[in-house]
Amino acid sequence: MTTSTLRAVTLLGLLGLLGLSDTAFAQSATSSPSESLLAKVQEQTRSLETREREIDARELAAAELEREALRILEEIRAVRLVIERRLEEWEETKGDRVARLAKVYSEMPPDRAAPLLEQLGQDLATEVVARMKPKDSAGVLALMSNPSALRISRSVAKPLAPRDGSGGTK
Repeated sequence: MTTSTLRAVTLLGLLGLLGLSDTAFAQSATSSPSESLLAKVQEQTRSLETREREIDARELAAAELEREALRILEEIRAVRLVIERRLEEWEETKGDRVARLAKVYSEMPPDRAAPLLEQLGQDLATEVVARMKPKDSAGVLALMSNPSALRISRSVAKPLAPRDGSGGTK
């Protein structure tokens, strides 16, 4: 193979590596092969530099979004802790109120307490009866209607049992 043929084949191979077609090579044949190749390499370099800048910008934007997401997550965690603490306080306060209410109903005559407890609603009535002394709750339950006394008794015995739509337990 002659030196000029070897140069042409090498140039064609380089153009192929750069993604340039034979027509691009033919069009550049009017100028010197090294100038044409240099121009193509410079064009590819500029294109790669542009893509690198775009990738860098995207990485910066992604990092900023990640920082913002972490900040929001920390805010959510802080709000969650506040809500949990307030719920605990509310539950404690509610427990105190139910205990006081149970004491009030225990002090009442059973014939007056029974109709009032029936109208409280099953959940609250159950909590009140559960906190009453057994002797007091027995007197009140004895004076309630059978269905109400039965529902409340079941709820006291099985506080976590699921309830059906009628207010009873399953």
